[in-house]
Amino acid sequence: MTTSDLPSSVEPPISPRRQVVVSVLLVGLLVGFSATVLLLDGGGEADNLLPDNNDADNDGDRTNGSQGGDVTDGQGNGTGTLDDADRDGVADGRDQCPSTPRDVDVDEVGCRAPLQEGVWMHTRFGGKSAMFDGDNMSTWNQTLSSIEAYGLFIDEIDDLRNLEALTAGLAQHGVDLVVESGGTLQFAPCNESNGVRSAEIELAKIDPIYQAGGHVDFLTLDGPISRTIVGGRGDSCGVDLNTSVTWLVDYVQTVHDAHPEIGFGLLVNFPNWVWGDVPAYQCEQTSWGEGIHYGDVLNASIAALRSAGLPLTHVVADSPWGYVNATEESACREDVTAYDWMGRLLELEALVEHHDLPFVLILNDKTGGEESDEAFATSVLDYLETHHGRGGSPTVYLVESWYDYPEFHHPETQEGTFTYLTLDVIARLAELQADSTA
Repeated sequence: MTTSDLPSSVEPPISPRRQVVVSVLLVGLLVGFSATVLLLDGGGEADNLLPDNNDADNDGDRTNGSQGGDVTDGQGNGTGTLDDADRDGVADGRDQCPSTPRDVDVDEVGCRAPLQEGVWMHTRFGGKSAMFDGDNMSTWNQTLSSIEAYGLFIDEIDDLRNLEALTAGLAQHGVDLVVESGGTLQFAPCNESNGVRSAEIELAKIDPIYQAGGHVDFLTLDGPISRTIVGGRGDSCGVDLNTSVTWLVDYVQTVHDAHPEIGFGLLVNFPNWVWGDVPAYQCEQTSWGEGIHYGDVLNASIAALRSAGLPLTHVVADSPWGYVNATEESACREDVTAYDWMGRLLELEALVEHHDLPFVLILNDKTGGEESDEAFATSVLDYLETHHGRGGSPTVYLVESWYDYPEFHHPETQEGTFTYLTLDVIARLAELQADSTA
């Protein structure tokens, strides 16, 4: 009888050879099924092939259980394939900061890394969009590869036409984005809502960066206390130091809640404050804080921000070269050489370092910046060499201008441009550091 003669409900008999083949196939299927169950259950060493319920990021690599680890969650920092719940590249077993926000550089134990030593660059207002147009980045590629951070003024963000290219270009070269903002604003309500309202105003101003797919690494707050303290800037709120500091904490807390990846720096307009027995450079401005010692202002600000658990990452000194070498005119004294202006700047640096914070020194010059590219460059290099020669060693030298010069930002091969000067600063700093260690 052939198989075609059998009723449809009856299967044909299986030959012994076919029985062997079928048995082998059944065993193979059972083994495969067992392996699949093993994978789906998250056990064993083979769980790096399929996702399971322990895979925090659902990306299909090792689980976050005791046996696995996420192999795509960053560099790994030598951790191999161990667990990394916050995806910062540091194994959970030795991650001392297990909830680090995304886009934050971390140290070997998974906490926010301190500022990298080096040079930051912040060109004057205008012209930044062109630096990132088309192939223009190739005209300052070496500079991009050499700086640690690039600066923007908060009020120019809305005018930048190609934020997508800017954020992508900086990310491609591993360059941090630093935005210089006001912090507590004197034109926000001068009441208990000042800090929160100021933050809301400035959060709206940095939002286009996030809409463009980027993020802010650091906000440097330009003289926030001077904007609210009694006797501060001409239109300050006129409150006492404790109130000013409280509003500052409110500001930083509000921004931090919205963008926990941002680190915060305090910028001091140093010539405008009293420092111990040394007056402000321009006498009519000694009333900032009614003549309070800026060291007291800084100590109070640091203590309050740290007490609140907020990421204070650096302190910046804005003290143009002419106010350090006593060549700028003073409105109230004929002989400005009676004081050691560089000495008090070095004392500020020492206080910042005493607080275990990175110190950032702006290299620029009012007279040179109003005169020419060459004059500005000469002053910047003189400032660098003199400061270093007196024992200064900030974490970061920031080449910045808010003056008319340097006129052009790039190309870096053209003498007089901002990028050409920045490379000069980097090269000269390397020489000075090498000489000091020889």
